Amino acid sequence: MHCLASVALAAVLAVAGFPQAGPSFPGTFVRRILVVAGAAERACLSLGDDMFDKDVGEIGVCRGLGIHTAGNAGSVSWVYGVYERRWRLTPVDTVVEREVVLFRKSPGRDASSLKPVWHYRYETEMLASVTPEIARVAGGVALLSVRECVNGTGGCSQSFATLDQGAPKAAKLAFLDSLDRRFPGGIRHGFQVDVRTLRGSLGLYSGNDANCCPSTIGEFSLRLRGNSLEIASLKLRPAD
Repeated sequence: MHCLASVALAAVLAVAGFPQAGPSFPGTFVRRILVVAGAAERACLSLGDDMFDKDVGEIGVCRGLGIHTAGNAGSVSWVYGVYERRWRLTPVDTVVEREVVLFRKSPGRDASSLKPVWHYRYETEMLASVTPEIARVAGGVALLSVRECVNGTGGCSQSFATLDQGAPKAAKLAFLDSLDRRFPGGIRHGFQVDVRTLRGSLGLYSGNDANCCPSTIGEFSLRLRGNSLEIASLKLRPAD
């Protein structure tokens, strides 16, 4: 019945710092007609990629949880909507699903219209939040960041994709592979990158560090080269 167990597993592996074979990106990019902003704020869209088989019944109706700013890339503004559904898996087992939909705002006279570009559905028991952000980086490229945070102390992971030319492309996290080779097993709770500045930080653990407390903080800056995010600078300091 459930078809998103692999999504949660991928998120956990990413947060744990395991290098991946190639660029990957959560959710699905879509091509749809324009929708009215007011309707997108109140009602859910049918974008496919259902989480459950047809024999799983929905409880009540899907509800909108608001439209939020995702950022600007040059003259283009982006927003995202959050939507919530409830499902009955068995007579005694229900689950809450949230869906994040990224919209591109139409310029000029069509400012009240939104174009769905990407969406992601997840269970709130598996992920605490999913947050997209967009900025234009050096070279004029629009870069999309999606930050996934797990519940508890598991930390967060980020995925990146370029949106400018042709189909969206997942960016390779070359910086993460480099850090993992330099500090094997040191990345336990993910990392955080500001997509607007491409500056970020992460905790680096040594073998004797408690789960709560990395002994070293790595502060870094990145550059986008082709479709790969690489380390431009790295500074290590003792954790506070």
